[in-house]
Amino acid sequence: MEKIHPIQLEKIIVKELSLKLVNNSALASKSGKGSQHITYRVGASDFDEEKELFSTGFICEINPTEEEALAEGFNLKIEIIGVFSVDTDNFKVTSVEHFALHNAPVILLPYVREHVFTLTSRAGIDCLLPLVEVPVFGKI
Repeated sequence: MEKIHPIQLEKIIVKELSLKLVNNSALASKSGKGSQHITYRVGASDFDEEKELFSTGFICEINPTEEEALAEGFNLKIEIIGVFSVDTDNFKVTSVEHFALHNAPVILLPYVREHVFTLTSRAGIDCLLPLVEVPVFGKI
């Protein structure tokens, strides 16, 4: 039987999904990969010791400024919140904040990626989030 991690993703809340086409001629002139400007922001709630839960928010924006949106033809914003439970018998409460800000965003990224792909492909835009490096802390 596989060992279950003491922190589990319990729920994903989609707070915002927005895609705005702002310059059809810029979109029409793009062939393949554009120069989209992608930003990520993450934040976390305090750990609720009574409920043994915390939340991590993840925002992805593509072409967030007006100039970038006009140049690339669109802007996009995805905001999701992951709600995580913690088995405090098997995970140190003092480590929850680090997990919430470093590990949880990596867990949420595939959900953000899927929303970006779905929204842009339905609008006829070729846009995939680039792969990002995840820090490694020694050999496994």
